Amino acid sequence: MATRLKKAYSHVHTFPEIIYERFGKKAHKVFLFFGLMTNIIITSMLVLGGAAAVNSLTGVNLYVAAFLIPIGIVIYTIVGGLKATFIADYINTAFLFIVILIFVVGIYFTSSETGGIAGIYDRLLSASLTQPVEGNSNGSYLTLASTGGLIFGIVNIVGNFGTVFVNQAFWQRAIAADSRAAGRSFLLGGMIWFAVPMMLATTLGLTAVAMGLTFSEEQISLGLVAPSTAFTLLGDAGAILLLTVLFTVVISAGSAQITSVTSLVTFDIFKRYLKPSLKDAEVIVYSRAIILFYGLAMGVFASILFQIGVSLEYVYLVMGILIGSAVAPIILTLVWEKTKGNSMTAAAIVGIIGGTISWIVSASLLYGDISLKSTGEQIPLLIGNVTSISLGAIVTILGSGIERSTYKKGNRQIQHVNSIGIDQKDNSDISPSDDEANQKQLSKESKTLFKYATVLTLAFTVFVPLPLYFSGYVFSSISLHIWIWIVILWTSIAGGIMIAFPVIESRNYIIHVTRNSIVPLVFIGITLSTIFTSSILYLHYSDQERYVKQLIDKDTIIQENTLSTVIGLFNEQMYTSFVLVYIIIGVMGAFSLTTLLLNRRSRKLVELTKIQKKELEKVNEELIKLGRVKEEFINTAAHELNTNTAHNSTHRYS
Repeated sequence: MATRLKKAYSHVHTFPEIIYERFGKKAHKVFLFFGLMTNIIITSMLVLGGAAAVNSLTGVNLYVAAFLIPIGIVIYTIVGGLKATFIADYINTAFLFIVILIFVVGIYFTSSETGGIAGIYDRLLSASLTQPVEGNSNGSYLTLASTGGLIFGIVNIVGNFGTVFVNQAFWQRAIAADSRAAGRSFLLGGMIWFAVPMMLATTLGLTAVAMGLTFSEEQISLGLVAPSTAFTLLGDAGAILLLTVLFTVVISAGSAQITSVTSLVTFDIFKRYLKPSLKDAEVIVYSRAIILFYGLAMGVFASILFQIGVSLEYVYLVMGILIGSAVAPIILTLVWEKTKGNSMTAAAIVGIIGGTISWIVSASLLYGDISLKSTGEQIPLLIGNVTSISLGAIVTILGSGIERSTYKKGNRQIQHVNSIGIDQKDNSDISPSDDEANQKQLSKESKTLFKYATVLTLAFTVFVPLPLYFSGYVFSSISLHIWIWIVILWTSIAGGIMIAFPVIESRNYIIHVTRNSIVPLVFIGITLSTIFTSSILYLHYSDQERYVKQLIDKDTIIQENTLSTVIGLFNEQMYTSFVLVYIIIGVMGAFSLTTLLLNRRSRKLVELTKIQKKELEKVNEELIKLGRVKEEFINTAAHELNTNTAHNSTHRYS
């Protein structure tokens, strides 16, 4: 899709603009609605999950966290902009992979509580016997033959089709990407992304079951399994790591969603319908106002969802019903020249109505009422999701086959000039030969990527999971070792590619930016050093305090006030250590900053001296040239004067 977009619609800002260019206002308004709804759903999930995790790990009030997260996203987005979200995505994802690998090492290789992979296997085997899972092969946790897992997988695929193809954030990346790198980047990005949920489930998910940790349905629906497991196994360090990852990822992803909403409102509402003559300066003002309003609105919306009992899990499973019907029409707009505007518009509307009705009716028939609990059950969700996305595809294809009318834009009939039925915009600055070569290259790349994507899709959704499901296979100790090692290697390679490739490709730009950002980088380094040192000190003294408490608890002879005295001494020692560290870091920072500023000033003086020297050399060269010209002029004038004098003398003599 990204390659086809770059081939024919490289001039657009948003995906509804593609719909508008091909099918006009009616279709544009419908898919603009779906685009905005998708962004709202995704942002609400980020806020719900992030606020619940912050509340669980820190004790911050749930509703306060629901407002603090959007406010953080708003500030970050206004200050950073779209380019900053790209950079932050890289930094956050790199940090995410590092933290995941820390969990891998901590759980499978250094923890005495888990016993490594063999210990996890034994514990999962024991859990399968004592607490078998209904719908799993032999009630085991060591199998992919899970009815609940299969249903969730289908619902998950439908929902994520929607959060990709109807999500302006993905289209925005495709639009901003280089033409010949867009398709390959998304394909590689998908392979890298897959390692994240796979590894988190294989570490924190399996370990939670193996260690016998119990969670209420509310905790599970709020997404608190991973944070709680990290805290239980790795203590404060695990909680800090996961909290940091969650916060940075939520801020980064939330910023992408807010930026997407801003693009949709600015280009598809204001510039399209309300104020077509909107200037660039006005666009910035409107964008910031939209960002601020949307961020605050999402805080209010998340608080309302918490109040009525809607969780992250519920929104995640329902989203496919609400946005899945728009998936096929959007895809077919790009890949099928016979797609008709009325049919694809009707398909999206019919799909969401049909999916919602089938979801609610099946919940009522199967469970006797319509409530959050009944509509959150797997079977109604499965029926609703599949109905929504299927109707979207079926109505688009059948309707386009029946519909014969061709949409007319003004008095000009759209000419389908290429394989996907799109008007090419005139690019006067590109020669016809270059444009033709670029189109051929993109067509060739599109076909190649389609083959790779097809193979990978079949591998992930058919060839690997379905045989394991239908065979009812239960993993042995050896097969679990192989499975976990494959996932570890995949994650390590994915993390290495993710961290290394952008740095290698952007090395010249990074060097240039670094040279011009030495002072901010020093401040960042000092800040990170302070945070890291403080965390280490805090964990060290916390461990010591816990150890002393245990000793005092065991010794009944020690007086009761001894504990408070010892704790007071620990706190005083810790306070002194913190003050000492901050003083040392502060002195180092001040010295480094002073040195950098002096060096920078000296470098500027040297550069200024060099410039002045070059200017003096140029002036000197000009003076030398003027001297030569003057000398030549004098010689020429003298020669002419002598010639004229001689000529006059000869004339008088004659």
